[in-house]
Amino acid sequence: MSLEIQPIDSAWTFIITYNVGTEEPDVRDYSLIAIDTAAGHYAIDEHNSILLDTYLFDNCLYDRFAVMNSDLFSRICLNGEVLDYEIISGQTEPVRISGDTIMGADTIPEVSSYRLFSVIKAALRRE
Repeated sequence: MSLEIQPIDSAWTFIITYNVGTEEPDVRDYSLIAIDTAAGHYAIDEHNSILLDTYLFDNCLYDRFAVMNSDLFSRICLNGEVLDYEIISGQTEPVRISGDTIMGADTIPEVSSYRLFSVIKAALRRE
């Protein structure tokens, strides 16, 4: 995996290349657009009509979205000179729904659990 970042006007462009060094690497072009920097709200523009809202907390960008019955959560954190990148994906349909009852004086809320099927991690270093 490789990542190239470039500032442009009021946004930043970045290109992620998966399967670096293979015959057919997967190259993806994005822009990060500031929506409300005081609130840490940004959007990732995939340049194909998809905009993903992302949020900055403690030097990390977080986003969560659903596509084709999959729920994806990503986290990108700058730790010194290393950019830690993680994507967790799972099903949008719950595996189990529990709770939703009253036990004594306590009202227990309904809780949904979801199957995870993929975790992708990368530690990116500047070349």
